[in-house]
Amino acid sequence: MVEIEPGNSGTLQSARFKANLRLWSDVKPLGELIHVSRQQWVRHYAKGQTIPEEGRAQNRISLRHYASSETIESGNIKNIPAVLSKLLDDFESKSPAIFEFTRIGEVEAVLWVAIIGYDPVDVPDLSETLVKKAKGAGVKILMENYTVMDKETGNPAKTWIALD
Repeated sequence: MVEIEPGNSGTLQSARFKANLRLWSDVKPLGELIHVSRQQWVRHYAKGQTIPEEGRAQNRISLRHYASSETIESGNIKNIPAVLSKLLDDFESKSPAIFEFTRIGEVEAVLWVAIIGYDPVDVPDLSETLVKKAKGAGVKILMENYTVMDKETGNPAKTWIALD
């Protein structure tokens, strides 16, 4: 994991976040594409491959081709727009082949953000420029806000951005 800014952990008011890029495809294998990419990919599963047990998740079979980039962490949620912009820029410059497949819709891409903290916080606004940049790349943005849990499901509040 890459640390963008030292966290201010230790205070109950601080909210921090993690972000990475996740890819899926039903038909396009991702292995060779991520192999030639200059981007750091930390997880890769081929469709039908057994995904090893991790944390609370048991062994399971990957139903789709999947890859996820290195996770960036920050101790300040105000950095979310800058981190997302950096992830998009890195994706375009370091993984041009995959970028082209997401742009034309053959590979699904999601910039995933997890907001973590003790006290409820709002999801920060993203600029229209950043949203357009994500849409143009065929990349959706999912912000999971673990500071606000859905009372019915117990899951974090989810905000989807850059959807068509």
